[in-house]
Amino acid sequence: MKKLTFILSLLLLPLMVSAYDACIDGIYYNLDQTAMTATLTYRYNSSSNRSAYPGTVNIPALVYHNGEEYAVTSIGDGAFRYCSGLTSVSIPNSVTSIGNNAFLGTGWYNNQPDGILYLDKWLIGCKGEKPTGNVVIADDTRGIAGYAFSGCSGLYADLCLVSHLEHQRTGGVLGTPCPFPSIFLTRGV
Repeated sequence: MKKLTFILSLLLLPLMVSAYDACIDGIYYNLDQTAMTATLTYRYNSSSNRSAYPGTVNIPALVYHNGEEYAVTSIGDGAFRYCSGLTSVSIPNSVTSIGNNAFLGTGWYNNQPDGILYLDKWLIGCKGEKPTGNVVIADDTRGIAGYAFSGCSGLYADLCLVSHLEHQRTGGVLGTPCPFPSIFLTRGV
């Protein structure tokens, strides 16, 4: 009997393990019940995420779960990674952080031309040949996603000092630490 229980537990384990707290309107979130915020995340693990988000995803600024309201403030690491069917994403102004490689390998990413990639005024990353030297970041850029310039070591000093952004994840922009890990710079700093 113990052997049968053990085997059944192993078979059911993949069904019980998830990377999210709630699925609301087809979007997966981790919920912070203290801060009342939600982080958009992947379904199980980023490598099995391929069919999690097909087509267009319109991220809401607020979500409701079990009668509670949560502000959607971030897109987690690898949230959309490898979602080959993802064609577009709408990011609300409530989002203040986009994690590492959140859009890598998506249908949207794969259909973009080489160069610096923007999505709803967020600098998402760089596709193709990595830039060196100075990079001009558009004046209306809201923020820079984590690992946006991973592998671009020549940009280290410039990107750590961008001051016109609302949100900048300095600790993960380059894939190597800036002197101020996990600090978000805001306008006027």
